Amino acid sequence: MTEPRDAKHAERPAGAAWPPPAGNRQLATQGGGDGAVVILPRLRADDVGDALVSLGTGVVIALELLVLPALVYAAVGRGSEAGLIAALAVFVAEALAAAFTGVHWLKLDARGIHFGRRMGFPRFVPWQDVARVRRAGRAEIVVRGWLWPPVPPAEATRSMSSLGHFAIHHPHGVSYFPPADEAAFLDAVRRWAPHALDRIDGGLR
Repeated sequence: MTEPRDAKHAERPAGAAWPPPAGNRQLATQGGGDGAVVILPRLRADDVGDALVSLGTGVVIALELLVLPALVYAAVGRGSEAGLIAALAVFVAEALAAAFTGVHWLKLDARGIHFGRRMGFPRFVPWQDVARVRRAGRAEIVVRGWLWPPVPPAEATRSMSSLGHFAIHHPHGVSYFPPADEAAFLDAVRRWAPHALDRIDGGLR
């Protein structure tokens, strides 16, 4: 099978209950007789400017994650071994929470949207609960997707791009996802939840 030109943007699903076939690096994979499709996230930045935005945001996120361990360190005993151990334990817990709540893919089928993650919410949203699907701008992704809340973030993929994201509105709030195959993602939403899809570029796509 010929590898798609943009396969460099995709990541292989890992640690999930329903991954695409091993070794398949397509951006969207058909996953069942009902027309289900698995959408991988785009991972790489579009250009140098996009990469700098993501890098700067990453530095801020790292500082955010250090705030709680620092407070624990001060509360337990600044300069003490117990304070250091407690702060380290909190930081490790934050890192594990971020790792296990990460989203590796979306599966869209006749039932709804399945989020490929080990822990965290949402993991599944039925179509009747999907209120809206729309494009999300760079500023929204940086502030609401990555920076706040820090754990778990609303944009929980490992994407290094702040562009090409969609906002999925559901009862748990808003989740952001950057589909590597935008056309396949929009086709699936249009097929099962046309009521939720915003008018994009002058019409439903």
